[in-house]
Amino acid sequence: MIFNTYKLSIKQSLTILLIAITVFLIGFSTYSILPINNINFTREKDMLTVPVSLNHKIPLENKNENLNLISNLVYANSTSSQLIKIAILSQRYQMLNQMNSNNYKIEVSIIEQKVLIYEDNKLIKSMICSTGIKNKDTPEGFFYTNGKGEYFFNSKYSQGAFYWVNFLNNIYLFHSVPVDIENNIITSESLKLGEKASHGCIRLSLEDSKWLYDTVPSYNTLVYIH
Repeated sequence: MIFNTYKLSIKQSLTILLIAITVFLIGFSTYSILPINNINFTREKDMLTVPVSLNHKIPLENKNENLNLISNLVYANSTSSQLIKIAILSQRYQMLNQMNSNNYKIEVSIIEQKVLIYEDNKLIKSMICSTGIKNKDTPEGFFYTNGKGEYFFNSKYSQGAFYWVNFLNNIYLFHSVPVDIENNIITSESLKLGEKASHGCIRLSLEDSKWLYDTVPSYNTLVYIH
């Protein structure tokens, strides 16, 4: 029993040490900053697009190598690995949250097929959605809203949608359930709300997409998809 306790103590110590190193490296990268003016900054490695304005600062790219190296490590102890990932996500969220220029946040649960809207960290609306099907998955991670519009039509799929809000590269959007070329809701597609059905975008009911379009600011609203 004493030996087992001693082994557990070593594991706990190593876990704490790894987390401390992670937090230090992430903290170091956070404080190495470079102002970028009025551009969309894309980190290719984690597919994170951050629209920034004159008062925003973002970490230097070479410092972010620390994050990528740590996040790609695989530890023998699964508990340690999970704790490290939690530490990384927590630090990244805190950094991005500080850059959020309004009081709204959007959370998307792929497992539950739900979109949750927060204002001042309080849940104000829950909506059923449809995320991407297999091999056309909705990207996971932290993003920002970056523009919106009332309507689009995609000739490739012969489908359009109302009330879109962009969150990644003008490719991945929140939008209404699909409509045909005459702007009629495609019933067979609207009935799929609550299950994976899209080509990667996040579908909402017409009413909910209008609410999101009217309520959430076009730019710099934090979006967390998991």
